Amino acid sequence: MPESPEPYRLRIALEAGVGTCLWAANSAAHARFGYAVSLADLPLTPQTARAAAALIARFGANAAPQSEADIDTGSTLFGGEVAAAAFAGEIQELCARLGTDLGPNFLVEHDFVDLAAQARFGWNRRWTVRAAVGALIGSAGVGWFAYIIAFRGFGDLSHEGRAILALAFAAFGLLFFAAGVTYVLASRDLAPVVVIDEAGVLDRRLSAAPIAWSRLASVTPLQHGGQLMLALNVQAPTAQPLPRNPLWIVNRLAARMTGSPELAIKLTGLSADLASLLAEVTRRRR
Repeated sequence: MPESPEPYRLRIALEAGVGTCLWAANSAAHARFGYAVSLADLPLTPQTARAAAALIARFGANAAPQSEADIDTGSTLFGGEVAAAAFAGEIQELCARLGTDLGPNFLVEHDFVDLAAQARFGWNRRWTVRAAVGALIGSAGVGWFAYIIAFRGFGDLSHEGRAILALAFAAFGLLFFAAGVTYVLASRDLAPVVVIDEAGVLDRRLSAAPIAWSRLASVTPLQHGGQLMLALNVQAPTAQPLPRNPLWIVNRLAARMTGSPELAIKLTGLSADLASLLAEVTRRRR
């Protein structure tokens, strides 16, 4: 019995100024249509062709240049991801129409995320700006004090005692400086920090990938060391991949040193309250 021919796989992706929304996603489609697939080369009904053309035109008119932070959180193959994601519902409808028109010899896919199905919480930039200024001022003050101890004298301490004390203060100054830089970066970070959806819970400060619901045994609101947090009781927490940015690894290391939950969504600096986070997690775990 002869094998069925490989279907033409097409992927929907919006990019301003190119005149199409379909791209070849396998060698069969690429050989027949090229990489950018013209709508005119497909056996589409006039209604589907008009719907696709209107969507492309509206995206081109509304797409604005995106920041790197926006692009990092996108869900399509090309630029303009955040603007494109706003069309997610229409993309799904268009995908269904294309599948009906093209028949079983074609497979149409898309990577658009319905943002309405996600709970997304970013930085509270008013807080992070104040925290950055305070931490950097604190770093300068502690650094100046370390300088005074080391080079201007401090009481009747010996040279060795002054050196040890100056190094201790210098270390504190570096911690304040690192915190200040962290909050400066957070103030410029437009991407969501915490995303809760059907895939699980993602906190970019803790993990490089969402914590799947199947691994999340329970969630517990806590106040630890004056910080409000939502503790995530996860099976094998150390197996959760760490984020690439080394600044966020501090959260996991600090949790181990202080005895607080290793995977906990901390409210500090977030544009969210504990009740909202708990409600979103509880609703999706059911």
